[in-house]
Amino acid sequence: MSLGTPVVTVPGNAGFLKTKTYNFLAQDAATVARTLDQPQASGYVTTSGSETGAVIDLTAQGFTFLADHIYQIVLRGQHSNDANRWVQTWVQSVLGGTTPVLLGSAKLLNAFGRISTTEVQYGEISAQATYSGDTATAVAANSTAGSSLGNNATNTVTLTHPIARTSPKWFSAQPGRAAAAVAGARTADIVAATSTTATVFISDLATPTAAAPSGTLTVFGFIVPPPSVALVMSTNNVQVHVGYDATDLIQHYVDVFIGEPQYLPFGA
Repeated sequence: MSLGTPVVTVPGNAGFLKTKTYNFLAQDAATVARTLDQPQASGYVTTSGSETGAVIDLTAQGFTFLADHIYQIVLRGQHSNDANRWVQTWVQSVLGGTTPVLLGSAKLLNAFGRISTTEVQYGEISAQATYSGDTATAVAANSTAGSSLGNNATNTVTLTHPIARTSPKWFSAQPGRAAAAVAGARTADIVAATSTTATVFISDLATPTAAAPSGTLTVFGFIVPPPSVALVMSTNNVQVHVGYDATDLIQHYVDVFIGEPQYLPFGA
């Protein structure tokens, strides 16, 4: 079996090139914004409690999602209260049509914040420390901003991380060995405890019994900021929703970047 006859187009979107050039010269707002790498839509709203809702209805604002075309949409959320700031960027694709479809799962590109006076990192996080007895010494180079491991206390270590939403959230732990022999093997179980901590329970595999960490303990995780921003379908309309998971007055600034549509019809 061999490939069919390839068809190569240079430039890749030749069909769009002339139209987009005319639209840009005619100062079509969406085309100008995309060409200058500016958002096609921006919105501002406040929340005061654990609520979610639409800040931008893209369909109601006149954005048309053509059938058999896939659009990559980037959402940038900037959120703040009286002491904290968060910035997060997500990407998701939409299949156009009479009823557009959100494709796959939203992907977090990056998220960070400043909690009071502390800089923090969200998304994939890590914390690492070496242990001499019960005393932890942080390995800063292998720890993300705002995440750290505490001293051992009754074979338990606390991971402290930036304040985070309940979901999505997951953790895993990689304990060091007490010795190269099988008898030195350690295992670690980790469970979320609060919005800012998770608990690592360490055991000796040889006995088995609870045991103190030995050598290096590394914890990995995935957390997201307490404010949220996401694409949501409301009947046939593509909307951008924001929210917060607790009672607090939060400002939400949202920018929406809609990429060029990519034509993807069904094959023969």
